[in-house]
Amino acid sequence: MKILIINYRYYVSGGPERYMFDLIAHLEEKGHEVIPFSIKSKKNIPTKYEKYFAEPLGGQDEAYFDDLKKTPKMALSVLSRLFYSFHVKKRLEVLLKKTKPDVAYILLHYNKLSPSVIDACKKFNLPVYVRLSDYFLVCPTPTLSNGKGELCEACIEKNFLQCVSNKCIKNSYVASTLKAFAIIFQTKVLRIYDKVDKFICTNDFMQTKMAEKGYSKNKLEVIPTFKEMPYRNYTISTQDHQYVLYFGRFGKEKAIDTLVYAYLKSDLYKQNIYLYLLGGSKNELQLILDSKQEKIFNTHCKIFGFMDKEEVNKYISNALYVVQPSRIYENLPNSILEAFSFNKTVITANIGSLQYMVPKEVGLLYEFENSDDLASKMLVLAKDDVRNELERNIPKHFKQYSIEKHYK
Repeated sequence: MKILIINYRYYVSGGPERYMFDLIAHLEEKGHEVIPFSIKSKKNIPTKYEKYFAEPLGGQDEAYFDDLKKTPKMALSVLSRLFYSFHVKKRLEVLLKKTKPDVAYILLHYNKLSPSVIDACKKFNLPVYVRLSDYFLVCPTPTLSNGKGELCEACIEKNFLQCVSNKCIKNSYVASTLKAFAIIFQTKVLRIYDKVDKFICTNDFMQTKMAEKGYSKNKLEVIPTFKEMPYRNYTISTQDHQYVLYFGRFGKEKAIDTLVYAYLKSDLYKQNIYLYLLGGSKNELQLILDSKQEKIFNTHCKIFGFMDKEEVNKYISNALYVVQPSRIYENLPNSILEAFSFNKTVITANIGSLQYMVPKEVGLLYEFENSDDLASKMLVLAKDDVRNELERNIPKHFKQYSIEKHYK
């Protein structure tokens, strides 16, 4: 088959792109021809198809909106991509006419490419499948959280204008209004997402929320992300103590402050078990610690900045277990799958998709935002017999995330 894959980045900047390139590699191994469509960038993985890619926002090669220079050209480009981009549609049509793919698999496309890619595909009678990496079709933020970072389902229960009244986007009425009206325009006026043949949900929770917003269950298919067991374990030559691990971004929504407070309450440091935090800096955590807590934190909590995949693997491989707290529902975090791939058990919050990912056979759930409950769960998993029992169940649980099952 010739498979068109659409994503607004063609280089690795996070989980969605790692998924895309791993999938492309497997599809090509199976003999399929993969045709990518994305945005031109000097960071892109080399491909003969880049000449067909869309131009970057305002002609500026930046990954994030906040890094763009605010010019009139950029503003017009942003509005176009937010609502409906004829430029993107035209560029994709050129590629489709040249390559004649059999099917379209659309990943991240809103804001940077725009849903006009769906119309381009349908012009050539392609079956269109959209993978949902977040909740953008039911929540403009798109994390099912409000402007204060709190869990919120108002846009599902009522309408997208709740985003405006709550200033959910950048705490701004203007930004929130634009985003809300863009999704209203696309879903209610153009009804462009009605043209999608199937939506690929990564978990049951997302499928439920899409159905609650009115999307037909016949169009909602649950296919989890895949992850393979690593080929080898890793060692850290300088390790002289045990540690509990968090790895990922340090944003407020990740609730790392809850994890730190739980660690300090758990007294794990008295057992010489450290807390390792990978992926950011201390000033991102916004902790409020008294002098005793500060002393414990400085001696038993180690913070590491961004690391490449191989370095992160070393720390996962040697951790006692992994804790992935959160203040939002999440999608299907790669961090949890990566922990399982190293046969490490996980503690996470009892909300959203997380509670489906970590059943009691392979990990523990703590009560949302409750650092005392998290502390008690962290102490439980410090016991070898409890942890070993859970680890024995991980390989069987992990089979649902195999590449072959995903491919089929």
